[in-house]
Amino acid sequence: MDKLRIYVCEDETEQRIYISEIIKNYILKNNLNAILELSTGDADEMIQHVKKVETVGLYFLDVNLNCDKSGIELGRIIRQYDTRGFIVMVTSYSNLANLTFSYKIEAMDYIEKRDLSVVKTRIEECILTALSRLKDTVYKTNKKKFKFNILLNDCIC
Repeated sequence: MDKLRIYVCEDETEQRIYISEIIKNYILKNNLNAILELSTGDADEMIQHVKKVETVGLYFLDVNLNCDKSGIELGRIIRQYDTRGFIVMVTSYSNLANLTFSYKIEAMDYIEKRDLSVVKTRIEECILTALSRLKDTVYKTNKKKFKFNILLNDCIC
């Protein structure tokens, strides 16, 4: 299985560094088959990168990016290129969760930034869930199927 590629798009530098450090430390501490591929505040940079990569990713997106695209719009665009990717919205706006449904993003989680210890725990849970689901998908696609025919001679049935 390829490494799970993790992406962060958060326009606030302090928040982006905080989320990125949680991810890097968790990967390192637990020796996970994952890598923080990109951490940026630029939605267009994220889109250009996602267009080039052909593996399933885990995306942590801020809802309000203070640019021409919201995080929800970014999630919709990412979904066009990574149909099986895992999208997590990280935001201060709890009232916008329903938009992830309107945009057909299929978000894995919607994490509110209010309590930083909860943010850390939820990010770590999302990483483990994505790794587990990715591993299950790889296992199911690689699983061999065997068909057995048993011939019984002189069987009185």
